[in-house]
Amino acid sequence: MAARSIASLSLSFGLVSIPVRLFSATEGSATVSFNLLTKEGSRVKQQYVSVNDGKLEYRGQLDSALDSYERCLAIDPRLADAHFNAARLHEQLGHAQKALRHFSVYRRLQR
Repeated sequence: MAARSIASLSLSFGLVSIPVRLFSATEGSATVSFNLLTKEGSRVKQQYVSVNDGKLEYRGQLDSALDSYERCLAIDPRLADAHFNAARLHEQLGHAQKALRHFSVYRRLQR
């Protein structure tokens, strides 16, 4: 069966007229995401801060990201940026020795 438009209109710009037809979606999207941007165009990051002590709450995102970097490095241990990002995540999670190990590998790969 052919798709039928649910609305029909035309956009006019001076002497030019463009016909437009609107169709309903055939499939719904499972997720829709929007990014909040600054006036300069960079993304704004949302953080959760504890009211009691002012510490950041990570909600499991760091562990998930760290796991992804570790799997990536298991495939290719020569990826310097992955070592740097893994080091930063270990640092934020309080794993000083692991962070130092990844930072030293990162510096060695940058030479």
